[in-house]
Amino acid sequence: MTTQNLLERNPFMGIRVSDHKPYHRPTLDDIRAELNAFRAAEYWIPRKPEIEEELKRYKLSLAERGATIADDIRAEAGGQSVVLIPNKFPYDIPGSEQFLLWILHDDSWVEADSVLAMFLQERGVRHEDVVCYENNSAYQTEPGITHFHVMIPVL
Repeated sequence: MTTQNLLERNPFMGIRVSDHKPYHRPTLDDIRAELNAFRAAEYWIPRKPEIEEELKRYKLSLAERGATIADDIRAEAGGQSVVLIPNKFPYDIPGSEQFLLWILHDDSWVEADSVLAMFLQERGVRHEDVVCYENNSAYQTEPGITHFHVMIPVL
């Protein structure tokens, strides 16, 4: 199953953050159910407060250096057109490992599929256990680079 197929099966178009929603720690199953039911428009996935603070400090540090998140991702990619890395600022979802699949060139979809498939195979994760989605650009930390959230259960 390819990244595009995962997205066709789970066409999540964004997480809407609402200050009026009570705090809820979703599970991978909660998120998968929302994605499969196409009801995710109002779904908010929180981060722990200390992770939110860490993300703010990271963004301030980048701004002080005159850099962007995109600059940081490109440096971490080391010239690769696709990179799959742990999410440094994960959502508060118990029982999950979270990664980001960054696609740095528009013509790299086949390579992205390959990277994701190899990763899942190495981890022994079944495709049906993966949560893979792209946030709506309005809610992305870095809207300038195509990226997908990839969540797998802790085995």
